[in-house]
Amino acid sequence: MKRTIVIGPLIGVMLASLSGCDGIWTDGGQAGNDAPAVSESATPSPKPELVLATAVIGLGKQNLKFTVDGGKGDVRSGSLDAASGAVKVTADVGGSPTELITYRDDIYIGGLRGDGKWFHARVPNFKDSAIPFLAMADPLFGASFLGSASDVQQSQPNTLSGTADLTRVIASGTTQLIAYAFGKAAGAEATALPFTATVDDAGALSAVNMVFPKADRGKDLVYNLKITEVGGAVTITVPAEGDTVPAPADFYTAP
Repeated sequence: MKRTIVIGPLIGVMLASLSGCDGIWTDGGQAGNDAPAVSESATPSPKPELVLATAVIGLGKQNLKFTVDGGKGDVRSGSLDAASGAVKVTADVGGSPTELITYRDDIYIGGLRGDGKWFHARVPNFKDSAIPFLAMADPLFGASFLGSASDVQQSQPNTLSGTADLTRVIASGTTQLIAYAFGKAAGAEATALPFTATVDDAGALSAVNMVFPKADRGKDLVYNLKITEVGGAVTITVPAEGDTVPAPADFYTAP
């Protein structure tokens, strides 16, 4: 029988346990002075779902730099400021070099105006037709989707695979809207989307590869996330109110 473990609840248990112990990999016993030594060779390897859960938990705790490749030569670079949770992406929007800053429920778009001001958009106002733009503005969404992973396998030491269920993604803001829209577009496939993820030797998530059926205006959306740096210096500053103008109404519906 095929074994299915969804790691979302597992992540919750692990987060709770972290507040009361020094690490995840413990045997649950109390080690005293007379405790027998355990050889390193006797320590079992963590299960694949635990390896993935640990990597997902740690993703937002350090500054990141990353790239996202949509498979058409449209590689975008970005960074995460772990202290604030803000994400900054350099992209091409309508043929114009553009900077996107996503901070909570706000998105700031720079480079589309000739006066140096930023458009300011509110995430809850976006409609389904504009979801591909949200995916561009917050490209770490795919890593968050791994919280719904099932059937996690580890074919190589640093390579994990399984399926994600978009109907079971626990998220908020842009990630929640993206999961809902992509799930609706995928139909019956939404509950078991294949993914491949890699972790580095320290157990940090380093890449995620998925394909979302019909998510890009009826076409499949290729998602290749690569973490290029962990823990470096990243500071993302949200534009001051005087440097912004409200995004026009059609911005929220444009494909």
